[in-house]
Amino acid sequence: MLHCGQNHYHDYDVWNHTVATVMAVPTKFPMVRLAAFFHDIGKPSVKVFDEKRNEHAFLKHDDAGAKVTHDVMTRMKFSNDDRDHVVHLVENHMHGYNHRSTDAAVRRFIRRIGAENLDEFFALRFADLAATRATGIPEQDRKLTEEFQQRSIIQKDFTPKSSNALPVNGNDVQELRGIRPGREVGRVLQALLEHVLDHPEANDRDALLRLIPTI
Repeated sequence: MLHCGQNHYHDYDVWNHTVATVMAVPTKFPMVRLAAFFHDIGKPSVKVFDEKRNEHAFLKHDDAGAKVTHDVMTRMKFSNDDRDHVVHLVENHMHGYNHRSTDAAVRRFIRRIGAENLDEFFALRFADLAATRATGIPEQDRKLTEEFQQRSIIQKDFTPKSSNALPVNGNDVQELRGIRPGREVGRVLQALLEHVLDHPEANDRDALLRLIPTI
């Protein structure tokens, strides 16, 4: 990361940006500080020059960083839980959001990151932004991220963690579809979960029971 220059979005090289990100994470989030250290560690390995934009790009550096994080934390004998938690934050730290993102898209983000991890995700997101410019977080980025955070807080109450959180289960699927346990049951439950993410008002047992035969 040392001396690895970036692009017009950054005032610092990867290393100095990383140090600033770690320092910007509140001390009450030790796992986020670890994630901050690792979040851009994949950039040097994926750095390419984008001729159209006349600057460097770092496509999928979050995926590359997650792999390095997993390998390093395994080698350093962190617990599996801590390692997997930090890897999860690293591989999701670039999740995109804009004003046009639908509520369903926000709910899908929450399902992916985990409602229990929202505080840590946004602690990392704000720290990452704070370490981008020497002058602090650009106002436009701050407002957008605050909007993302507030919408996530609202939508988390309408976001089932998994198909296990639905008011119907595999037994209901088997009975109504006349099928045996297997992949088809899982497929139907996943389809129901996707339906609820799009239509949270439909997260009702009677409504889902009526839907099962049609999926």
